[in-house]
Amino acid sequence: MVSGTNDRYLKTDVALPIIREIAEPYLWAYDLVTPVPEDRLAFMYLYDDTGMSSDSKKEKPPEHKIGAKFPEVDVGRISSGADVISERGFQMRIPDSVLNDPVLGGTELSRLFKTAGFWFAEIDNSSILSNLKSGANTTTSYFSPGNTWDSSSATPVTDIVDFKHDMTTEGKPFRMNQVFIDNENFYEMSEHLINADIDGAKQQRIMGMPTMGEDYIDVPVFGRVSGVESGMTEGSIMGVDTRNPVGEMHYYNNPKYSVPSFSYTTNNPATGAVEEITIPNMGYNFYQYHEDDTHDTVMQFWVTNDTIVKDSYGVLYASSGI
Repeated sequence: MVSGTNDRYLKTDVALPIIREIAEPYLWAYDLVTPVPEDRLAFMYLYDDTGMSSDSKKEKPPEHKIGAKFPEVDVGRISSGADVISERGFQMRIPDSVLNDPVLGGTELSRLFKTAGFWFAEIDNSSILSNLKSGANTTTSYFSPGNTWDSSSATPVTDIVDFKHDMTTEGKPFRMNQVFIDNENFYEMSEHLINADIDGAKQQRIMGMPTMGEDYIDVPVFGRVSGVESGMTEGSIMGVDTRNPVGEMHYYNNPKYSVPSFSYTTNNPATGAVEEITIPNMGYNFYQYHEDDTHDTVMQFWVTNDTIVKDSYGVLYASSGI
């Protein structure tokens, strides 16, 4: 990853694409938001807090008379909000004696960049999850687990179907197809499905067989259940409709410390072929300077983005129950 003259890897346009490429496999929460570029840290956004069915100006369409115009109707105004993008980051240092060594310098830069890429992914994932939970609807009526999932009497699939039911709201397009839970609950659900005494043929005919991946379970009667290492506490559950994401990631790229986009090679998951991709930079920044008294090179890494929820009915969150 880092080879040749080490100094060139301290340039923003070289360091950031390397870091972003490392972060890429871990950035699963990016699928839950729509990116929105900003030209400054302060920004405005729009959000819907009523819905079409609850619109105070909603009218029943009258019968159309031949020769007459269709009646003109009005709709309620959408709400607006304001926010300021926060900066989150850290710095690392590398001694001059190490950086100038052709072998040690490359090895140490590779290690630091790998760490920075992984931490960037954790920062973004945690921030997205935290903001989605903060802006989520928390009202449930059907979701009421009789037992936590560590119990032999637990019914995780039924609990999730009930949770999905609670997202369905008249006038809203959201239909839950993915939930996020803590890894501990994920493994409890996995064990329950493995040990469930269900006739295979009946299961297949009625609702299909679940398929399991390393960190997800696809349940035909519901959708995808994803286990996460951080961002969800044990017992909590968050559901979304990935076809209608309500999270917006507003980001700002300071031209002094960032680049507008990244280009690097990656494996296409569909074909397995290696190809070059170009993606926008959603707030990754890098700067380095030489510290005179220690002769160390200090590298600063930070993220400038924030996630807002434009419609709380598109995210459902329960802090406990499973």
